[in-house]
Amino acid sequence: MYNKFIEYIEKEKLFAPDDKILIAASGGKDSMALISLLIKAKYSVGVAHFNHITREGESDRDQKFVSNYCKEKGLPFHTTSVNIKQLLEKGQGNNFQDLARIKRYEWLEHVRAEHKYDFIATAHHKNDNVETFLYKAAKGAGIKGLSGIKSKNGNVVRPMLDILRSEIDNYVVQNNVPFVEDSSNKSDDYDRNFIRHNIVPVFEKLHPNFVNRISVSIENLKELDKQIEFLLDAFSAKYICRKKGWIIISKSILDKVQDKSGFLFFLLQKYDFNKSQVLDIVNSMESVGALFYSENYQLLVDRVSFIIKKKKIDKSCIFNANLGENILEEYGMLKLEIVDNEGLVFSENVKYMDVSALNFPLNIRCWKHGDKFKPFGLKGKSKKLKDYFTNKKVNRFDKNNTLLMLNGEDICMILGDDISYDYRVQSTYEKVLKVMFLPAV
Repeated sequence: MYNKFIEYIEKEKLFAPDDKILIAASGGKDSMALISLLIKAKYSVGVAHFNHITREGESDRDQKFVSNYCKEKGLPFHTTSVNIKQLLEKGQGNNFQDLARIKRYEWLEHVRAEHKYDFIATAHHKNDNVETFLYKAAKGAGIKGLSGIKSKNGNVVRPMLDILRSEIDNYVVQNNVPFVEDSSNKSDDYDRNFIRHNIVPVFEKLHPNFVNRISVSIENLKELDKQIEFLLDAFSAKYICRKKGWIIISKSILDKVQDKSGFLFFLLQKYDFNKSQVLDIVNSMESVGALFYSENYQLLVDRVSFIIKKKKIDKSCIFNANLGENILEEYGMLKLEIVDNEGLVFSENVKYMDVSALNFPLNIRCWKHGDKFKPFGLKGKSKKLKDYFTNKKVNRFDKNNTLLMLNGEDICMILGDDISYDYRVQSTYEKVLKVMFLPAV
């Protein structure tokens, strides 16, 4: 099994020999076998255990078990405890399994980034893949849903997907790998457990090699999905572009197809939108400004396009800007420079301001409702920024990404757009402030 494990990692190009791997470990057979295999292969690993605070103290036992194992083996150990039932009672999710999965992966990614691991490895195996296939088939999934668990999805890798549960059982026995039993695995209360205990055994009576046979079908569907994606990308390339990290899909692409919702679903499912949402999006094509949300993305129905961007953590975007280069995190770079007032060259990214009234550092923040500004063209009259954006037909995504430059509490510039009339450059000034703003692509 070890050779099969290594061959799969190399075939799928999951990670390199010098990569640092964070292993998600529950303490059960599968994850403990994964730790053993990666140690045997001499990878640099750490272990992460997420305690769901369930099963009347059994989860605390699992946490202690994994902690002691890591201590014995000299492995870095990371752990956290989250009371999922309490979060459900507070209305944070619809069911235990889904909420636990979301919170678990959020935490794993936090640990990975903070401790500079390259990848998160989970112990999903071939039987898990088949059970997932049956579960999704029963729910009416399409080709993508039936293509199985991905061996690599962003920072998450699954190096045991080509290994059967029976092979893991044998490996654990032969190599004296310690583990703990999760009593909830015996319950049929969860859909996947019911499939494992009741559906798969029936198929195995018909076809003893059922899991391997279905795995071949899953691989065939995965390859078919890749071919469809290739053809779809080739057809839609001229209708889709990227700007500021957003995906912009021209509405005109739907004029080329008969099944508008079906085609748009093919385009949007990679951004976590489901068929019901896509149908609503198609029905809202004339509703400029309509917003739709998937788990990780948001979609704006604009005038001639659909604009998709990744959700960002809601946070205050307040920065201080001094002379020189200023990095404004994901918003871009701002360069401030005092120059002679002669031969000034204006552009979309370069503006000039009166420097005499400025007190450094200047404040940079996101716009907010109630902000007023004196656009250059109104000769000193104030205008609500909300109305300013409406008149310029600025879409909601651009509006939400707009940064203001303030001198104290006074708005002196909309970065990348307009200068306040009060800070205009006049011919009598010897020196002016050159403002270069390069927004993130």
